[in-house]
Amino acid sequence: MRNLKLFPLLILILIPELAWSYSCKSLDEAAKFLNTKEWMKTSREFRIAKKGEPFIELSSKEAATNYAYRFPAFDKFGFGKPNALEWTKVTGRMESSLLKGKTIGWERKLEDGSWARIRIDYSPEAGAHYNIEMRVPGESNKFEMHKLSVHFNCADHNCTPQEVLKMAEKLSK
Repeated sequence: MRNLKLFPLLILILIPELAWSYSCKSLDEAAKFLNTKEWMKTSREFRIAKKGEPFIELSSKEAATNYAYRFPAFDKFGFGKPNALEWTKVTGRMESSLLKGKTIGWERKLEDGSWARIRIDYSPEAGAHYNIEMRVPGESNKFEMHKLSVHFNCADHNCTPQEVLKMAEKLSK
């Protein structure tokens, strides 16, 4: 339990540009989910209770990007960090999404049937956010889905749909 209290400090040491991007509450939540077991436990509780998915709120796109792309569970389950070499691009498929047909993120599938995905998303209700999704072996070695939504702002305001489209365009390059 003592180690969990050190996570906020660890985040600030390892990723110093994030130091001023978190409120105390969001820093505690962000730190909690860096512990893969805690994230999986919370994700499982949300899924069973049909409460959607756990989320954290960060104040900037840069903080959210660093957090999402360095998410420790990627390494823990053998996916490595999202990149163009081992991961493949994900294209938006939802008909009602402004990101349909755009590159929105990355995914990686492993031979054992596990997969991980990170993608940018936008909805009028939730605003701009990254979705982290993993299908990995659970407690009884059956596959389980685990999710986390990492919400963020753009330059001290709620991101506009146009700003999110520009972010997706950068992923296409």
